[in-house]
Amino acid sequence: MQRTGRDVAFITMEDYLEHWQFWQTPVIPFPGLLDQTTLAELRKRLGTLPSAQIDSGALVVCDGKLQIIDQVSEIWEILALPEARTDGKETCWYIGENFRARWDGRDLQLHIMD
Repeated sequence: MQRTGRDVAFITMEDYLEHWQFWQTPVIPFPGLLDQTTLAELRKRLGTLPSAQIDSGALVVCDGKLQIIDQVSEIWEILALPEARTDGKETCWYIGENFRARWDGRDLQLHIMD
């Protein structure tokens, strides 16, 4: 996720369900393992969910579109911002409230936002 150019936060499902409006691009791992109560709550917030198998990789929500994705590289293709695409998959991004940094394995570039 840090290679997409987006900020990353790891939260619990309970936090997501309570504050779903704050998370624009959630990636929910192993959606086929979610219980029926959690799936019903997700449907209330997101609408119809794509069908997930027990071994499905992740439910990805981006730009209002819900997809089941099984390959990490596919998640990057969906979520990567234009600048991350330019820098490539090997560059890590660190996004904070007042800073943005990128690390390509050699150089750290830090930009403080006013």
